[in-house]
Amino acid sequence: MKNKIFKIIILIIGISFNLFIFSQSMLSGNTSGGFSLKIVNIINNILRTININIDLDLLHLLVRKLAHFTEFFILGFIWFFIYKNYFKLNKTFILTLIHGAITALLDEGIQLFIDGRGASLFDSTIDFTGVFTITLILFLSFKRKEHLDDL
Repeated sequence: MKNKIFKIIILIIGISFNLFIFSQSMLSGNTSGGFSLKIVNIINNILRTININIDLDLLHLLVRKLAHFTEFFILGFIWFFIYKNYFKLNKTFILTLIHGAITALLDEGIQLFIDGRGASLFDSTIDFTGVFTITLILFLSFKRKEHLDDL
């Protein structure tokens, strides 16, 4: 019973996180840019207190791209464990990557219809890199554990 409840909870978390990603894509360009500029200003103020100056446009670009990577890193983490509840490790690896790729493409596709936004294959690549990174880390960790258990 506990295992069934856990599976339901983690599935709800996974679906919710997908919806969160899509909701961020539905924000207008101005709204989305405004959120990231607030973060840029906080980071810039911290950097200036330790005498590090960085071009604000470059910092803004880095913050936005790191947000893509991080969102999809988390997405990959969540869905890896969802799929692992139902499938063997190799299939979990493949399904998590497919899920991440489809989500990344849908995410960018949504932005085609949003004021001030546009689809970017580069952003989809960053998104997929986040999913791939965590999926590979988890896959190799579990493979190593399986190998050690066999010893």
